Amino acid sequence: MEFYKEYFDDYFDDGGSSATEKLNEDVKNNPQWKSEVQGYSVYDDTACILVRWVGLSKTPFKGDKEWLKKN
Repeated sequence: MEFYKEYFDDYFDDGGSSATEKLNEDVKNNPQWKSEVQGYSVYDDTACILVRWVGLSKTPFKGDKEWLKKN
């Protein structure tokens, strides 16, 4: 299985997190998945990272619940 996921900085509330923190969390939680950064952009101190994920086994992807509901 293969899919793409975008990571955005989320500083609109006090509990916000950076795009790199979110990506690092997904990498940590999904050791059976290969991640490859396809591109990134920075605008007004806000970052966006596009990552290609490839499943190396039938292990389901463990992402944030809101994103999994959409996909």
